[in-house]
Amino acid sequence: MSKSSPNSYRIPLPSGWGISNFAIHFEGEDLSEATEPFAANIIGQLRTDVRAETALETVMAADLSVLRNSITGLELRKQGSVRINERPCQEFEFTYQDNNERKLQQLTIYLQRDSGVYSVTGVHIAGERFEIVREAIYQVAQDMLLGTKGNPEGTIKT
Repeated sequence: MSKSSPNSYRIPLPSGWGISNFAIHFEGEDLSEATEPFAANIIGQLRTDVRAETALETVMAADLSVLRNSITGLELRKQGSVRINERPCQEFEFTYQDNNERKLQQLTIYLQRDSGVYSVTGVHIAGERFEIVREAIYQVAQDMLLGTKGNPEGTIKT
């Protein structure tokens, strides 16, 4: 693994291999004094559980159904369409309490590229702390849509 810029790493892959998921965590908060530290994290994944042509709305509805049946106190904040670099995506956002009684906020964005369905999910303590990382969640989704091409002029419309 080589570092290509202060916040970027390049991982060479063997021929014929691709990345199916990754997880990153936020290091921009000082958690040294926290009694129960919690760092925001973002997970990106190729959805190998669905066919590439599956409608994003269908994948989102199935995921929401599972979440509603497994998380007590889930409060849906938003659900619907979002355009990232003028491409249609789907998203939902909700809050819930974890086992430590912390109120968490989660945003999941669904996108299609390179004949695959992907999801990007970010979670942090609900409210002000979540808002600190919201833009990064959209940025990761945008970067996944663009693949290795990159586009600093890209736009996100919520």
